[in-house]
Amino acid sequence: MRGISLGACSGRGAWLRRRRANSRPLRRHEALVAVAATWLVIILLGALPFIFDAKIGLSDAFFESTSGFTTTGATILPAIESELSYPLLCWRQMTHWLGG
Repeated sequence: MRGISLGACSGRGAWLRRRRANSRPLRRHEALVAVAATWLVIILLGALPFIFDAKIGLSDAFFESTSGFTTTGATILPAIESELSYPLLCWRQMTHWLGG
């Protein structure tokens, strides 16, 4: 198993190294779009457990996920412990921990 992982990582690293030699540096607006798109994707993926488990709407789940990953700490849920299941409480805490 380690050999497969080592081979995959080495192959990916060699491919990136070869690809980097032929590419130009990112421009400022391209980097800004890449960072904004990454944040949006992470927040949307982080909202999925709230949508599927807590049965809250997309905008509320998006808010909870954004609040966690940006460590704002705001919530739309009045009684968090009674409304969320234990796995979802753990997920919410993990988003806050990952956010910093």
